[in-house]
Amino acid sequence: MNKYSNDNYKKYAKIDKVRSQVDINIEEYIKLQYEYLTKTKKINLATSKVHFVKDSQGWKVTEEKK
Repeated sequence: MNKYSNDNYKKYAKIDKVRSQVDINIEEYIKLQYEYLTKTKKINLATSKVHFVKDSQGWKVTEEKK
């Protein structure tokens, strides 16, 4: 999705090099993301559930086992 967004940035972003400013049209950006998702057959999505646990050495993150 990142490559698709970068390749099509002209659809949602206007770059003003004189003022060093970028204007983003959020509605066009959302349309572009929707377009990508409707055209893509498979998306890899990773999810996990984590817990924050404090022990004698401080805080740590543990992943919930299934």
